[in-house]
Amino acid sequence: MIKTVLTIIVILFAVLGLSEFLHSLRLACFSLGPKRKTATVIVLDEDRAVEQLSYVISQSCWFGPQYSECIIAVTDSLSEETLRDCREYTKTSNVILVPNEYISNVINAVF
Repeated sequence: MIKTVLTIIVILFAVLGLSEFLHSLRLACFSLGPKRKTATVIVLDEDRAVEQLSYVISQSCWFGPQYSECIIAVTDSLSEETLRDCREYTKTSNVILVPNEYISNVINAVF
């Protein structure tokens, strides 16, 4: 019984590893050719703005520049206190905090 359970677990991990390898291979094949600049635009909510930034920054660190080179966070719905917390949190990251009306200017400046 234990041997069967362990065999199933090993097979499951092998399948997950193979699918992750195929995903990486597909990403490498699609990224051949001229390098494209990418950005992630995220609209921050008042209640969970720092959590949203934390998630997007961790995704950017994990996947690297293939995920996005910069993160543009829209701050229209944030209070001053939450905006201050977001600025403090993003001091050492590639996040640009911007109101909605300046998104096009930031995109043109970055690319």
